[in-house]
Amino acid sequence: GGTCEAAETLRGHSGDAYAVRCHRERGLAASGGYDRTVRVWDLDKATELCTLRGHEASVTCIAYSAPGNLIVSGGKDGTVRFWDVLSGLQVHSAGGLGDVTSVDVGPSGVHLLTASKGNSTR
Repeated sequence: GGTCEAAETLRGHSGDAYAVRCHRERGLAASGGYDRTVRVWDLDKATELCTLRGHEASVTCIAYSAPGNLIVSGGKDGTVRFWDVLSGLQVHSAGGLGDVTSVDVGPSGVHLLTASKGNSTR
């Protein structure tokens, strides 16, 4: 096997990063971590575009909507939060889910799938 080297290192989180998701068509990435933030990155320029704040505990998972205009994040605070990519504003949240370990958005953008500690899938 060959070796891989990182083309760029995106620095910004204070503490561990737990999740990352790319939206190739838009050239964006989003990462989440111990510092309770979601950071949005321009992959072409390797720069941070914005920091999304609202989680009260570590961000553990991230998903993009198909068109890439919405980021969904889940965290150890038991919430799923919805962020508008252009404005950087939180547009919705849902709580009481337990530690959220995975999120995904269905292809139509209508369905949200979550997995949480405590054996729940919604």
